[in-house]
Amino acid sequence: MNARPPTTIEHDFDPSEHGEWTAFEPRSLREFVCVLAERMRQMATRSELRAVEHRLGARIDGIEVRIDSLDARMDGLDARMDRLETRMDGLDVRMAGIESSVATLSGRVGVLEERVSHTATKTWVLSGVVATLISMAGCFWWIAQQYLAPLLRAAS
Repeated sequence: MNARPPTTIEHDFDPSEHGEWTAFEPRSLREFVCVLAERMRQMATRSELRAVEHRLGARIDGIEVRIDSLDARMDGLDARMDRLETRMDGLDVRMAGIESSVATLSGRVGVLEERVSHTATKTWVLSGVVATLISMAGCFWWIAQQYLAPLLRAAS
């Protein structure tokens, strides 16, 4: 059960375990070659990584500056959103007050409509006034005839 896996780069080499070359004593030639190949690969990889890091360093710095400026902009946007939320809360309160006022006014308008619907219209009032004026004119004409008729008979 404690069988040791075959000697490969993945299984046998752990740089943190062995330290420097002088402290490591390979147990076999195959292990030595595996360790040497891994160290060479790591050295090539490290130099390539350093070159890539050097090339990308300026770009990464630029990206960090942009991210910082975006953070500042986002803070500004957050502040604006907070102010907008505060104003919207104020508008909600105002709208509730307006809705209650409109409800009160619609009730009052309903009462006025009911009262106006039971009053006379303009045509009814005008026809009543005209009928009254015609009646009064007829009365005055009759009275005038009563006084003028004897005078006209005497004058003729």
